[in-house]
Amino acid sequence: MEEVKFDIIKPNLYTRNGNIFIGLWTKNVVPVSEIVDEVIRKHIGELKVKDADLEIVRTGKTTREAGMEYTTPLNEFLNALKEKEYIKGGKHITNGFLEHFGVSWIIDAHTFSNATDLVYWQRLAIDLADPNKTFDEYERDNLVYRFDRERTLAEMKKLRQGLEQKIPDSSAELVIHRGEFFGENAYHGFIGFIEAKEEGKPKVEQARTGLIDKLRKYKGPCLSFDAPNILSQASRLYLDEPYLTNTYGDILTDPNWRRRFFRVDP
Repeated sequence: MEEVKFDIIKPNLYTRNGNIFIGLWTKNVVPVSEIVDEVIRKHIGELKVKDADLEIVRTGKTTREAGMEYTTPLNEFLNALKEKEYIKGGKHITNGFLEHFGVSWIIDAHTFSNATDLVYWQRLAIDLADPNKTFDEYERDNLVYRFDRERTLAEMKKLRQGLEQKIPDSSAELVIHRGEFFGENAYHGFIGFIEAKEEGKPKVEQARTGLIDKLRKYKGPCLSFDAPNILSQASRLYLDEPYLTNTYGDILTDPNWRRRFFRVDP
């Protein structure tokens, strides 16, 4: 079994696999996000959110459609959060699909505008590290279908090479989810880094070191060691939405699906 290591800086702040996790009280969500925005911009690039998220905060809504790229500067979004007192009202952002699972966020910001490409690039890197293991795991869960391994491997390599040209040498993201701490609203912050190329490593290290130094002073709820896995599952659920909606949409997206077994007698 692979050993999982946490570098615990304080009860509400630790790192795992080079990424930063922090527990926050409501009052510190925006100040901490402003610090993250400043440090990341200095070393890696400007954090941006989706236009739809900004529109939601300005209108007071909570749900938006999936998709769309990250184009609105994070600092503009943070100013809107403060102006509308969005967080104080206990509001959050989600979409029609994730709402059924209670998955929501307050901030979802990336330095790379097309975060989906970045995720696929990462997934392919993992799968290509041991392609036979990847194929074996897939086929173990399927009684009928089998890969044309040679052809599939060639297509995987081709796709990753295409994505490689789009991916910057380094990137970062800030995601803050609303949680609950003994009946009180609390927030889980994740600052993730990707060193896609060798020249990106010093940029990421400078950003990570600078952030840890500045975030030490903020108090918050003690973080569980389950937080990284829960966040990972929420992220995968978001990415798998198109498949799940297409396959199970009648049940997953319609709270009244039980009524659809029947119709009014003509």
